Amino acid sequence: MKKKVWIAASKKGQIRVFTTYPVRDEHFGIFCGESIGCISMLVMLFESDGLELPNLTWKDDPVELEISINVNHA
Repeated sequence: MKKKVWIAASKKGQIRVFTTYPVRDEHFGIFCGESIGCISMLVMLFESDGLELPNLTWKDDPVELEISINVNHA
């Protein structure tokens, strides 16, 4: 199974993970979209295991990531 998510950086540099393509909110300096905490935690887990995420800034468009989970039956 595969799931697409997006990462984007706020004006302050905070990276967030979104399950829908986020929209830039110039007034507040953030991206808005659906964000689910457990998905963010999964991406952070992969990052702690060596996944190198792009170095994003506010000026960058959101970057798509694809998460893949496979079940191996014995």
